[in-house]
Amino acid sequence: MLFSSNLLAIVGAGHQPSLSPRRLCLFNTTTGAALRELNFLTSILAVRMNRQRLIVILQDKAYIYGINSLTILDTIDTVPNIKGLCAFSPSLDACYLALPASTTKGSALLYNVMECHLHCEIEAHRSPLAAMVLSSNGMYIATASEQGTIIRVHLVSDATKNQTDVFSAVI
Repeated sequence: MLFSSNLLAIVGAGHQPSLSPRRLCLFNTTTGAALRELNFLTSILAVRMNRQRLIVILQDKAYIYGINSLTILDTIDTVPNIKGLCAFSPSLDACYLALPASTTKGSALLYNVMECHLHCEIEAHRSPLAAMVLSSNGMYIATASEQGTIIRVHLVSDATKNQTDVFSAVI
């Protein structure tokens, strides 16, 4: 669900022909009607929304849509991202999308999705990223690598390492 609205994005698992993993259906839960279907050439790995943007993550691309018109605002070519790893801030003031920048090291690309441009690249870890999340206000990004021993928190506006916490457990 998108905040307190009735907009729901549904992607099929592929068990039935009508529920393809390459098709995204935007559904109004109040009327019970499909608003729009978006079809892609490859499987959809992740979907993120806020009040203004719809983000669709494929293995080698990310699509940014305007939520009101459902027109493509930008297409981002990405490194192979088989897990659909991404982070998206719901804030409209600092609305960022984070995607892996490499398959061999732990760096992330941060895109300003309201203005559709690359904000910065953060080199967070030596090994590939396993997880990342943006704070709800879009000020911070936390990253963890596949090694799983360190979570790093960066200030997005400065694109600098702000705080590092070390954990002994694998994430």
